[in-house]
Amino acid sequence: MGYFSDTYANDLRLPLLDWLSQSVKGQNVADLVLSLANRAQRNLWAKKPWSDLATDVSVVVDSTASYVFPADFGRIIQIWGNLDGTGVPSYWYYEGFNLESGYKLRDLWTKATGHSWKITFNYAQPTSVAMVYQRLLEDFVGTGTEYLFFPANLLLLECQKIKTREKGLGDEWKMANAAFEDEYKDFCNAHQWVNQDSRARINDANGAQVFMENYSCDGSMSGVGSPLPNSYLR
Repeated sequence: MGYFSDTYANDLRLPLLDWLSQSVKGQNVADLVLSLANRAQRNLWAKKPWSDLATDVSVVVDSTASYVFPADFGRIIQIWGNLDGTGVPSYWYYEGFNLESGYKLRDLWTKATGHSWKITFNYAQPTSVAMVYQRLLEDFVGTGTEYLFFPANLLLLECQKIKTREKGLGDEWKMANAAFEDEYKDFCNAHQWVNQDSRARINDANGAQVFMENYSCDGSMSGVGSPLPNSYLR
């Protein structure tokens, strides 16, 4: 859903003509470098729900319990509700038919207007609902002063992968891909959802933590609820 920003038919036509051409590759694309840069950025965008592209928004539904996403919506990361006004998640929403915590997502795409995403909740909750989504990256237009989101070397290697694959240069593609994987791994390790809580917990269908029972080591079978997360040894 929402993997790429809106593209026009001509964005496909010219590269396709170039690929079909038996003469010099690139002659049908006005700016081959710009075209490759945009294709590489779209490929990288789709690989992960990048934490640095996560955007928070308050969801205010209409009379049909629906909400139309912002124009820069790419894909949902999470949706949650709050019951006590603290701004901390009390429960989570998931796509599906669960009455209290479900929703359906629809793309209102048309050939004339492109993509437009709408979410409809199965039950209009009288509470604060928040969403985190991955925003889209705009295509480069070639001004020379546009900032890159991804590191230049990572984009360069993705461009090389695209072009060597299209040219059928298997050995060169393997070298470019190996270098890309190293660069990609380093970037993910440095910037992708760092400092995350790694404690193991069991949650119910609404995202609330489920506490397990404790049993003593003397053979007693009378369990008591533990206030500790399930990752603690006891």
